[in-house]
Amino acid sequence: MNNRKTIVIVAGILAAMFAVSWFFMATKPVSMRKKAQTTRFAVNVMQVSRGEAPVQIRALGTIRPAQETNINARVSSQVEFLSENSDIGSIVKKGEVLVRLDDDTYKNTLQLKKSDLAKAKAAYDLEMGQQSVAKAEAEQLKQLSSSFIGEVIISDLALRAPQLAQAKADVEAAQVAVKMAQLDVDYTTITAPYNAMVTERNVSVGSLTNTQDSLMTLVGIDEYRIEAAVAIDKLTSLNLKKNVNSKVQITSSTGIVREGRIIRHVASLDSTTRMGRILISIPDPLGIRNNEPSLILGDHAEVLFKAGTLENTVVVPRRALQPNDSVFVAVPVEHAEDEAVLDENLPPQYVLDIREVDIAWKDLDNVYIRGGLEDAELVVISVIPSPIQGMPLTVSNIIKSS
Repeated sequence: MNNRKTIVIVAGILAAMFAVSWFFMATKPVSMRKKAQTTRFAVNVMQVSRGEAPVQIRALGTIRPAQETNINARVSSQVEFLSENSDIGSIVKKGEVLVRLDDDTYKNTLQLKKSDLAKAKAAYDLEMGQQSVAKAEAEQLKQLSSSFIGEVIISDLALRAPQLAQAKADVEAAQVAVKMAQLDVDYTTITAPYNAMVTERNVSVGSLTNTQDSLMTLVGIDEYRIEAAVAIDKLTSLNLKKNVNSKVQITSSTGIVREGRIIRHVASLDSTTRMGRILISIPDPLGIRNNEPSLILGDHAEVLFKAGTLENTVVVPRRALQPNDSVFVAVPVEHAEDEAVLDENLPPQYVLDIREVDIAWKDLDNVYIRGGLEDAELVVISVIPSPIQGMPLTVSNIIKSS
């Protein structure tokens, strides 16, 4: 009885152990093998297209006056009158009186010179009377002498020729003196030589002036100019002989946009920058006639020239250009079969192609590519810190070129 009981207990223990072992075997965790994930760099791209590309040249320059004049007194006197438009920044019209000097002394001198002229003319008239007398006496002498000694030659001295020449010279000198005195009177009134803006004034009413003093400085307001600096290799592209008088766009540093015209190419390089120079004319710079914003003298401005059109060209942003005249191209690849089975909705994937290109033109904003890119290819415009040929990419955003 005891042996049977022992056997039953042992069998029960073995059965319990088997049940526990089976439970742990049945419920153990199952390890699932996963496919390794590939890290892809996310980029923004531009879908390029080939076509005609207008080429532009940007140049920098400074706005300067086309005309600038220091107004000087041509006679010494005291300032008697100043125009109300003589303050700095005021606009004056051509012929407007700017300054009037005290002219009493010069008017008195003019009157004296006129008196001298009247005396000289009176002396000339008297001499003309003496000439008539001298000629009559000479004729009588010829007639009397011819009867006794033959023909007699009368000298210029006898005919008072020197006296007549002196009288004429006195009249002419007096006339010149009157003109000079009249000029001195006229010089006491100073007018604007052209439509202008006052940029400097150095006198006030009551100031004493002399011929070396600058009364004020004027700049013409009908036209300003810009001397734009252009790289030498760009000058040939401008075809300046053809483009003289062609329009250009001018943008000041304050954001004012105006239109100008090419006047000429300055046939010398800037001594400091060794760049070519183009002279640009800006009509009505203060916008008086057309009610446009005023340009500021001395302000820096950007000038945009049209330099023709390139055919069959791809245009990409300057930031897309990489070292050694290359660009990054995102090339699409097909999904692997196992990826397609796991998820048919995976987005298209790309790899990096570092591609050298043939560059036709560069400016500050864009690069114009002649060869190396085809229509609809995707050029990377994002920064890739460590680019490697064939590295996987993910396209975050596609921008179409304009």
